[in-house]
Amino acid sequence: LSKLVVASEPLFKKNVNLLAFGMRFLYGLRHIVPFRLGMTSIRFPTFFLLNGAGSFVWALSFTYAGVFFATALERVIGTIKHYEFRIIIVTLVFIFFGGALLKGIKFFFGRKVL
Repeated sequence: LSKLVVASEPLFKKNVNLLAFGMRFLYGLRHIVPFRLGMTSIRFPTFFLLNGAGSFVWALSFTYAGVFFATALERVIGTIKHYEFRIIIVTLVFIFFGGALLKGIKFFFGRKVL
């Protein structure tokens, strides 16, 4: 682990502000980067402001992406409200029978599945 910390030192020294702002967009690393940033010389007020701004930009970008894709999907499919109840029922049936199938396999064969 200490080898990884030493190897990442140049990256964190060079891009500390960019990483503090953009860590929300690094899937899988958003929980690790703040700990590593704590080992650098970044001050708390700077980190707090950059992290808050990054969170705001991340939330806006994903919200607008969701609205965009939902609007596009609604235009392609038409009125989703007509099919909404059927989609929920089919999803619940698949979840129920999938869980029952896994439990049956475990019961009959005695081994862990998923």
